[in-house]
Amino acid sequence: MKICLLADAPSIHTQKWARYFAQRGHKVDVISFRPAKIENVGVHFIGVSEVSYKGGISNWRYLLKIGLIKDLVKNEVQPDLVHAHYLTSYGFIGSFTGFHPYVVTAHGSDVLMAPEQSFLLRFFVNRTISNADLITSPAHHVSEKLLALGASNSRIITIQYGVDLEEVKRKRINRRNNLIISTRAFEPLYNLTCLLFAVPIVIKRIPQAEFILVGDGSQRESLENLAEKLGMQNHIRFLGKISHTEVIKYLLSSPVYVSTSLSDSTSMALLEAMACGSFPVVTDIAGNREWIQDNENGFLVPPNDSQLLAEKIIEALKRERLRMMAEVRNIRIIKERASYRWNMRVIEEKYIELVRTKSKQ
Repeated sequence: MKICLLADAPSIHTQKWARYFAQRGHKVDVISFRPAKIENVGVHFIGVSEVSYKGGISNWRYLLKIGLIKDLVKNEVQPDLVHAHYLTSYGFIGSFTGFHPYVVTAHGSDVLMAPEQSFLLRFFVNRTISNADLITSPAHHVSEKLLALGASNSRIITIQYGVDLEEVKRKRINRRNNLIISTRAFEPLYNLTCLLFAVPIVIKRIPQAEFILVGDGSQRESLENLAEKLGMQNHIRFLGKISHTEVIKYLLSSPVYVSTSLSDSTSMALLEAMACGSFPVVTDIAGNREWIQDNENGFLVPPNDSQLLAEKIIEALKRERLRMMAEVRNIRIIKERASYRWNMRVIEEKYIELVRTKSKQ
């Protein structure tokens, strides 16, 4: 099967998706507005002057590339199926190719937030939905929003691509006491200022605690400045962008994982933390409630409450038995609901079904 992905090539999400199908023997091409190399995958870089976070296009210039992409799909790539990621950017562009079967993947903010931000973004989402033969949604509350936006229930599959448990197993290492990790991007949506304000409260009670912030983004400089203002620069390490392999190693060594996100679908960062046995202390939002039961396999904390966040981090560090019980439960949840190899196989079967249906027609 020949598969064409319209997606942000440097994204770990795109790369995991593309590599799975390439390893299964399918021919995979990626059309992207940012360049990257993906092993055994053809990447077609379409230059555009500005590309915003997570591959969303930040200005109108990408509209000028629609004809080029349509021609590339039809005459060069010639796929059996086209799959676009993010409804407001690549998904919208893909809707103009006229190619079917056409699959789109919602990632969260493109459905939960974008339609409320402007009429134009709502139009983008609605057009993408109406042209899709299949929509993959990472969470039930995202699927519900898709239905409210006019998507047909028969065209939605609720599934997150999941965690490669073999990768986690191969890198099993010892935990370090009092290490707290966040792997969320340094963007306003992930509200890392809330975490930073919690740090002095934690350090007052557990002076040896160490915070690791993995990632990058538009707020990095302001977050580093805030850490200095709070006098916490010796307790917080800003690691920047590191390889996915290194992310897994840090998660495996950290007893506690924190996410202060204001909105989420199913967070891959959370699923990876669960698979690595890092105890989740996360915001009490719909995306996290699908996976975390408070005080059992993690703690749920109201958004923007740094005081309570700090108290729950302290409690998580002190309650070793709870962490051990949560680790067993969370790994079982990932095996049952979020195994990369199993979930991607489900997607592969959907692809095959769509292509066969088109052939019969």
